[in-house]
Amino acid sequence: MIDPTDLSLGYDNYAPDAQGRPQFDGNYDQSDGGLKLDGTQRKFYESTLSNTDFQALVSMNSTWTAIEGVIFTNHLFAGAINSSIGAGIRGAIVARDESISFTGSMLGIAHDLRLLDNSALPYVGLPIGVQRPQLIAWQECRPASCP
Repeated sequence: MIDPTDLSLGYDNYAPDAQGRPQFDGNYDQSDGGLKLDGTQRKFYESTLSNTDFQALVSMNSTWTAIEGVIFTNHLFAGAINSSIGAGIRGAIVARDESISFTGSMLGIAHDLRLLDNSALPYVGLPIGVQRPQLIAWQECRPASCP
């Protein structure tokens, strides 16, 4: 069964279940009905950026050492991490699907203790709890016009 909010995204492409609810066949390698910014067909797993623009943003030889933050995606969080240089994740990942491949023997993922909302934690000069976020605005933009 798929979430009703995903109907307009092309996920209703499989026979309904026994209760008549829409379903997705799970094949993310097919076109989602949308176009990339260069006008080519976009697949479910692809960015809206052109392949050239996407590759310019991604480097397998990156020297960053950590992702810091609470990362949320309604679908897939994926990446390749060179953990042999000590790369890791500090914060949290919230996603329906996650795929992280890494080199080396360990990938460090450190949970941010402030996300526990535990008043027994020592004072660190930052808010202890995280309030439920509120959506202020929603906007789609092209890279040249993004704020």
